[in-house]
Amino acid sequence: MLTRRFLDITDFIYGIEKWNIEFWTIENEIDSSLIGEFYIFWDSQDKEEANGKERSYLCAFRVDKEFQGRGL
Repeated sequence: MLTRRFLDITDFIYGIEKWNIEFWTIENEIDSSLIGEFYIFWDSQDKEEANGKERSYLCAFRVDKEFQGRGL
């Protein structure tokens, strides 16, 4: 069984505006290992990158090779 959860990354990293970033993880419930992550910036100083409305910046989208192709 896999668990998806949302973490408020502003609790862990200094200097990021609250709600400017979403950080999701997927962990294996059997051994609590991290098997995937996704994080996105909603706004950036560079408005071509992310403007908080129509555009966002995908920083990471990773799924462990063993778990790819399972619709995670």
